[in-house]
Amino acid sequence: MNNAALSSSTANSEVSSSEATSTELQEKWGQALGRGFVVIPLELLRRQSELGLADNDLVVLLNLLSHWWYADDRPYPRTATIATRMGASPRTVQRCLDKLEKKGLIARVKGQVTMKGKNQTVTRYDLQGTVTRLKGFALTPLAQVPAAAPANPNYLAGRRRPAGDTTSLPPEPVPDAGAGAEGLSDEAQRK
Repeated sequence: MNNAALSSSTANSEVSSSEATSTELQEKWGQALGRGFVVIPLELLRRQSELGLADNDLVVLLNLLSHWWYADDRPYPRTATIATRMGASPRTVQRCLDKLEKKGLIARVKGQVTMKGKNQTVTRYDLQGTVTRLKGFALTPLAQVPAAAPANPNYLAGRRRPAGDTTSLPPEPVPDAGAGAEGLSDEAQRK
């Protein structure tokens, strides 16, 4: 097989792999993908604590990433847009942007954009600080990545407690004889 054929078969396998992934995503999310999606490295979520990101900070950063379509074109979403999406005030978003900038994850750059035939000054966000930090984390061996929280045997989400196992169950309230219906379940009160 010559080099041209090899590169062609490699390209075809990449396309078919991409199509399969696209089909799987469509099956999983359906029409929710119609308006787009954001690709983010898992390192961002796994290292949220190490990056010192509060929940709001992470949501603001994710909103910035959702506007960053091309590596050489810095995003410029309005703080009011992000605030509306978050159900927060524009001032909250501005505080989060300040924190992200102090941590070196973003840099604000004033720039010009032509919108509807008019030049407007906008704040663009340089996200290379985030990219650099996450690339550095990616070099850390997985054995050193913080593990998930240790399993709590008392946490039974999605599982049933074995019959007769009453360990660590909160004691049931004992109704006071003089308290009347207070302290009784709804079902007990109806009897």
